Amino acid sequence: MPRMIGFGCWPSSAHSQRDTPMRRGESRNNMTARVEIRYLADCPELVPKLARWVCEEFGHLDSTKTPEQVERMLRKRLNRDRLPLTLIAFAGSEPIGSASLQNRGVSSRPQYAPWLGTVVVRRPHRNKGIGSQLVQRAAQVARRLGVRELYLHTPDRESLYSRLGWMPVERIPYRGQDTVIMKRNLAKEASTEGSTGPATPRPKK
Repeated sequence: MPRMIGFGCWPSSAHSQRDTPMRRGESRNNMTARVEIRYLADCPELVPKLARWVCEEFGHLDSTKTPEQVERMLRKRLNRDRLPLTLIAFAGSEPIGSASLQNRGVSSRPQYAPWLGTVVVRRPHRNKGIGSQLVQRAAQVARRLGVRELYLHTPDRESLYSRLGWMPVERIPYRGQDTVIMKRNLAKEASTEGSTGPATPRPKK
């Protein structure tokens, strides 16, 4: 049986959309989507489809990568209890988004690791909080695996990730864009949760 990681309803925009601020308890278009999140390892038949998604969404950043190369990369992420791994969001039986935990990110910054990356939500399902659900679930999985600090890089979604508990670390040019590297301190969150209850960040009013 596929291992279900959990459900969630996080009131925020998807990773690939404009991150207009919203109040706590609100979502764009007053909608949130309840999704099931599984490991890609439990549905490896989706690797070719996910490879196409990645090429469609991020191919402009690295035009040298083919879907076949991305497939090979994704097959290395068919893990549950170690990195790298990939999570898939489902609406019913339909896969609609993904996020990955990976050991490498920005090659010029090897001191930062591991990384959250390849956050994708399919267009018909955006603006429903699915990207944020994937980000939060990935952080929970990383913390369970003993990750103390998790990093990401983004050229234009800083305010979205800030609402989800990420802090800017450094601003650099990367692949022709001004990019911010951000960090989430999972060890600190675990300590706070142990003493005061759940510490999952929520958007502020």
